[in-house]
Amino acid sequence: MQKHLKVIFVIALLFFSSMCIGKKETLTTNSSVPILETSEKDLYSTWLRNETRYFTIYYPKIKEEGFNFNIRYLLVGIDYVYESYSKAFGKTSEKIELYIYPSEVELKFDYPTELPWYIEGNKIFTFIEMDTKSFNYYRVESALIAYLTGKVNGLTFVFPFLGDFYFRGADDLKDVSFEELLSLADSQNIDEVMDYKDNIIDFVGFLVHRYGVEEVLKLLESDSPSKIIRELPNVKGEYERFVEWFWGGGIIDGLLEIKDINLTVVLEEEKAFFLANESIKVSYLKKYYPFFVKSVYLNIRGMSTQYLQSFSFLLPYEQRETYEISYIGNYSIQPLTYDEDIHYALSGKFIIPNMTLIGNAHLFPQPVGQYLPQGKIEVKSQNVAFATTLPSQDVFLATGKFKSFKGFVNGTSVEFYYTGGVETPSTVFKQALSAFRYIKEWFEVPTSQFKVVYTEEGIKENIYWSRDLLVYRPWWGYHERYFVVGLYHSWFDSVKIKPGDIWVLRGLSPLLEAVRLDKLKDYKESAVYRYKADLRDFPESGYPLVESYKYFYSDRLWMKNSMVYKGFLTFYLLYTHTGEEAFKETLREFSKKTLFKEADFEDFVKLLAEKFGDDKVLLIWKTWTTKPALPNLTLENVEIMKTDANYTLKFTLVDTNGFAFPFKIMIIGWQGQRVEVEGFYYGKPQEVEIFLSGEPKEVVISGAPFLSKNFDIEVNGSKIYVTIP
Repeated sequence: MQKHLKVIFVIALLFFSSMCIGKKETLTTNSSVPILETSEKDLYSTWLRNETRYFTIYYPKIKEEGFNFNIRYLLVGIDYVYESYSKAFGKTSEKIELYIYPSEVELKFDYPTELPWYIEGNKIFTFIEMDTKSFNYYRVESALIAYLTGKVNGLTFVFPFLGDFYFRGADDLKDVSFEELLSLADSQNIDEVMDYKDNIIDFVGFLVHRYGVEEVLKLLESDSPSKIIRELPNVKGEYERFVEWFWGGGIIDGLLEIKDINLTVVLEEEKAFFLANESIKVSYLKKYYPFFVKSVYLNIRGMSTQYLQSFSFLLPYEQRETYEISYIGNYSIQPLTYDEDIHYALSGKFIIPNMTLIGNAHLFPQPVGQYLPQGKIEVKSQNVAFATTLPSQDVFLATGKFKSFKGFVNGTSVEFYYTGGVETPSTVFKQALSAFRYIKEWFEVPTSQFKVVYTEEGIKENIYWSRDLLVYRPWWGYHERYFVVGLYHSWFDSVKIKPGDIWVLRGLSPLLEAVRLDKLKDYKESAVYRYKADLRDFPESGYPLVESYKYFYSDRLWMKNSMVYKGFLTFYLLYTHTGEEAFKETLREFSKKTLFKEADFEDFVKLLAEKFGDDKVLLIWKTWTTKPALPNLTLENVEIMKTDANYTLKFTLVDTNGFAFPFKIMIIGWQGQRVEVEGFYYGKPQEVEIFLSGEPKEVVISGAPFLSKNFDIEVNGSKIYVTIP
């Protein structure tokens, strides 16, 4: 940037500001501050330029990958997003010059705006923070809305975030009244609006689901959307019911059930391109408009009058039972980032000549809902091609130039495909077969024919899974471990899970790993340590497991990890309490009964209690899934009574968090005497009385994962040391 130009603009800004003192006007998108053409040429002469159908995009040459990642993301989808919005607002898509600054400070140094963009004629000036580590394209999309409507309100800023609607946690929600939401909908103060971003995303999501995208587009064209919203029948009550449904489990269940998907994909791997036709049949669980998620790589063909498509979502204008969608998958710009820390999956390549792997939202526009459809995926390619067999929660197609092995494990055919260049494919194949044998001890495998792809090309994750297709990328260490995890999830891909059980997806898997690696004690100690560390640093991570669905998609790692640690500890306690034989037998029977149905894990625990012959299993499950944190033990009403040389120690064992668990109490005397008793804590204070042939010195309580602590109790002038490991 040239310093003398910045001085000119600062002087102009000060002059303009002095004329506005005392006025309540907010700068609009059509600010009248002139731009000097000669200066502008000098200002951007060193910037890079990219041309698309509608855009000439200027941006500085900088090394920060977060900035460049978002530029590539825009280049992939900005034309079809702009075209779709143009049609939605009844405008013609005309050429635009888009100038993207690497920071808000630099943008506002050059242009006098209180908005995250500045618009003059067909020129849009906005910014993407250069040091961003995530998606940062939302301001560009907001600016396009403002450009097309000539209006700015609170919904303008938030509407592009709808792609996150079903994929976020409740941890950023704040207390805000309905009247405050209406005020924020009218606001042009982006800082004020973004302070309540998640609440307004709730609000915009409600409006789209309840009244349809066409009604919301009218709000984006209004100076005062709150006036229109107030006129909607019983809108406040409708909103409150919607939020109660959504955060009561709708974020996981969705508002419809996907009954049938038929998909035809024609691939041209050399061009990183495909054409596809999709037919989806749905059954509505709620009378709301549906919501589709999709990848930026997918462009709906000739359907913009029936759908509004953004970079990450697709909104139908009508509520139908069958949706027919034709679209293009253009993967010519890949990877989108070269930094795995920014977006691990997008640092890989989806379509390359030797290996193609595309799944779910990258493969087809996917309505959010309960997802276990019938149907078929047909793949046309010059390479070997196959796809997940429906029904399945996750869906993949894979093509490549493969070599293969084939084996059988207890009636299951395992076809093992691998690409050139991978090391020791025969060894990995043997470990895959071993994983199949192991997983069959625990679960009903959901198919008699399984395909495994082993490759180093394209993909980034270690393991991708679906009902009958696994894709594995070589990783250090024990290959079988990753196959165990993938096969575990293949069963979960074949059932429906209630929102209150969503934590089981991540909580049960470590138990299978730990047992296979013979490291159950190590896994338990690690989980307790990490969970306690989270509780200490982030107390809100101690939510009950049945509320995990509210944080399943949280972008805070410690929120998500807490459900893994506590979920594992819950299953660890059930496993160690009932024994391996009863636990495995129950899980095999339960997984067979629920295949392709809804799996309610309360039924699993009832069956486990029946197999083990102990109803206390039900109490363990109930308290460990509905209570926050972990058991927090203390001793109350401690007494020591002496009779001759013998002592009686009496106390009340109290868990302040109300869990149920088996326990062991060891009393150690001053002369080394030891007495151990076992019992079961039913979630309420429990009287304990223990006899010892010597004066008690120490009490050690074990038996379940507790919040560890050490403390002293003084009784009759004597100290007793209490250890809860």
